[in-house]
Amino acid sequence: MQSNTSAAPKVAIIVPNVCDPDYRVVKQAEALAQAGYKVRVFCGVLQPTEAPDSETLGGVEYERRAWLAGHTLGSMFRSFIPFYGRPKYAPRPSKPKIPAAIATPVSAPQEQAVVTASALAIPDTVIAEAPVPTKAPDVEHPTPAAQRAPGKLMNVFLRGYDKINSRSPKSAEFLKKLVLRGLRAIKRGLQAIKRGLRAIKKSVYLLRVIWCKTYSFVKRHGIRFYRRTFVLFSKRVAFRYIKHHSFRYVFEEEIVDWQPDIIHVHDLAALYLGYKLSNRLNVPFIFDSHELEAHRSPPLSKLMQWQVHMLEQRCLPKAAAVTTVGQEISKYLAETYKIPAPHVIYNAPPKFPKPMAGRWAEQASVPFASQLRGDLDLEEEVVVLVYTGNIAINRGIEETLEALAYIKQHRQADFESFGPLHLALVGRCQPPVRAGLEEKIKALGLEGCVHFQAPVMASDVSRYISSATVSVIPIIPVALSYEYAMPNKLFEAMLAGLPILGSCLTEMSKTITAHSLGESFAHGNSEDFAGKLKLILSDRDRYLGATREAAIDQLCWETQENVLLSMFEDVLRKTHQKETA
Repeated sequence: MQSNTSAAPKVAIIVPNVCDPDYRVVKQAEALAQAGYKVRVFCGVLQPTEAPDSETLGGVEYERRAWLAGHTLGSMFRSFIPFYGRPKYAPRPSKPKIPAAIATPVSAPQEQAVVTASALAIPDTVIAEAPVPTKAPDVEHPTPAAQRAPGKLMNVFLRGYDKINSRSPKSAEFLKKLVLRGLRAIKRGLQAIKRGLRAIKKSVYLLRVIWCKTYSFVKRHGIRFYRRTFVLFSKRVAFRYIKHHSFRYVFEEEIVDWQPDIIHVHDLAALYLGYKLSNRLNVPFIFDSHELEAHRSPPLSKLMQWQVHMLEQRCLPKAAAVTTVGQEISKYLAETYKIPAPHVIYNAPPKFPKPMAGRWAEQASVPFASQLRGDLDLEEEVVVLVYTGNIAINRGIEETLEALAYIKQHRQADFESFGPLHLALVGRCQPPVRAGLEEKIKALGLEGCVHFQAPVMASDVSRYISSATVSVIPIIPVALSYEYAMPNKLFEAMLAGLPILGSCLTEMSKTITAHSLGESFAHGNSEDFAGKLKLILSDRDRYLGATREAAIDQLCWETQENVLLSMFEDVLRKTHQKETA
C-alpha cells in the first residue's frame, strides 16, 4: 500500500451488530490491518452479549457500545429537546422570611419601635456595614412620543403630504386616511403575532412543567409502567422507522474524537452515520451493501421501503465508493441511484483457511479437527446432503424435506444404488423453528434421516462439510434480494469440493452453470429436485474437475482481498489529489 502520509491511515469500520464475529467484516478489517492501515471496528450491540467492550484481535481494535431502543431514542430527543431527560423547571425560590419584630407594622411611638441588634441576634458588624440609603440621582426621563421631533421617514411623509395638500386637499385627506388605516392594520398584525408568541411561550412552559412534574413523580414513586411502555413502544413501533438515523447517536462523538481518514460502513443502519461523519470530518466514506435493503426478507412495509429508498438515494451518490456482494445487486444499485457500478466483493472464504484469532478460536462449538460425517457417525456409503447457514423460514428447508419424502415414496428405486439419503442442517436454529421442522420431519416419515448440527466458525465451514456428498442451497426467491443472492454457502461448498444442488436464482444459477459446480432446480418442484440430484450422484466427478479449480482461484477471498485493497488505495489517492488541487 502506498500512503500519502507518513502515519498509517486510520480506517473506522462501523457495523450495526456485535461482530462476534461477523466474518465478512473480520476478513476485511484484518486484510486492511495487514496492508498497513490502522483499523478500529465500532460495533453496535442490540442484545446483551458476553463480548468485551474493547478488545484487539488479529491486529484490529473492536469497540462495542449498547444500541438499545430506549437509550437511543433518549439520546435523539436530548439532541433537539433541551429539557428532555433533565428537568429544568423548579419552583421559584421563596422570599426570605422576615423576623416578626421587623415585619410588625409600627403603631407605637418611634422610640418603642426601635429594634436592636441583640433582639434580632444580628451581629453589630452587619448593621455597621449596612449601606446608608442615599437619594437617587436625578434621571433624565425620555421625552414623550408626542413631543419628539419627527424622524426621517415621517419628515418625508409630511413634506409629501404638504405638497399634495396644497394642490388637492381631498387627495391629501384620502392619503392620510389610507396611511393611517395601513398603520393600524400593521399594528393589529403585530399585536396578534405578539399574542401568538406569548401563547406559544406559555404552552411550552406548561408542557415543560407537566413533563418535569411527571418525570419527578415517576422517579420519586418508582413507577415502572412509564418506562416499560416507552421501551415497548420504542422497540416495536418507533425504533423500526428511525433505526437508520438512531445509530448516529451511538458512536458519532467517539469516532469524531478518533479522527479517521476513511469511514467504512456496513449495512444500511450505519449508512446515515457514515454520511454525517463524512460531512463533519471532511473525509471519504465507503458503503458496503450486504443485500438489497429495500427488497429484503421478510418484506418491508411500503412506508419502510420508501424510507430506505430515500435514505440510499440521499447518501449513496455522496459515497467515495460502494461495494456489494453480487453483480446483479451492483447493476440494480447503479441503475436505481445513478451511481458508478459498485465494486463486487464476494463473501467467499479463503482458499487456505486458518483458525480465527484469539478467543474466537477458543469459543468454537466444534473442534477444528472434526468433520461432519464423523460427528454424525455415518458410513461412507451414506449420501449426505448438507445445508449450511441460518436455519430459518424462506430458506427452502421445508421444500427440501418434502423433496426427500417424495424420493422416498416415489423414486426409491432410482436411488437405491447410491445408498440411503440423509440431510444435515448445520447452523443456528431458533427453538420455535426447530420444533416446527421436527414436527414436519415426523409427519413426512423422515425420522433418523435429518440431523441438526451446531454452527461452526465461518472460517472452518468448508473443511468441516468436506466429508459430505452434495451441498444443497434451496433458497426461495421470495424477495428481490434473495433472487439476486450470492450466498456464503455457495462459496463454502465450492471450496469444500462438493457438487452443488441449488435453486434457480438469477446470479447463483449462472455461476453454478458457468463453472460446472453442480445443477440448478426449480424451487418447490420435488420432481425436478430428485432428477437433478440423481444427475449429480450419477457422475459426481464431473463437477470436481479443473473448471472448479479455476472458479476457486477467481472467487476465493484472496482475490476479493485484492479488489478491496485496490479500492481503498484509489480512494486515498483521489482524496489526496483533491486536497492538493
